Amino acid sequence: MFCPMKAVLVWALATQIFASGLTAPDASLAEIDVTGTWDLRVETSGGVAAPSVTLKQESDKITGIYRGRMGESKLEGTIRADKITFSVHLQFRDQPMTITYSGTVEKDVMKGTARFDNRGSASWTGRRRRE
Repeated sequence: MFCPMKAVLVWALATQIFASGLTAPDASLAEIDVTGTWDLRVETSGGVAAPSVTLKQESDKITGIYRGRMGESKLEGTIRADKITFSVHLQFRDQPMTITYSGTVEKDVMKGTARFDNRGSASWTGRRRRE
């Protein structure tokens, strides 16, 4: 036998369960575009490095150029919401080395961790240049 009150309660419960799993996208995250030149500060146990990266973003793909005391290299990475990851391939003491930067972006500031193959990691921050 159909009971209208039960039908309304089931519908309300189902709607609440379905809606609780959905959240409105954060408009500020959708607007993140890292295209431009960024000055980085990398704090290692051996001192502070100040490389720069010039980034170009197309959708969630990042390409660009890394310039630092270990040389210049192309870079590739991704950005999803406010999470950024990019890698550069360099020579360090005549040995190939990949540095992978991962972190978060908020407007004109980035910060995170840089991993140097199996040689350790460091904290990094970045600020977009005003050009």
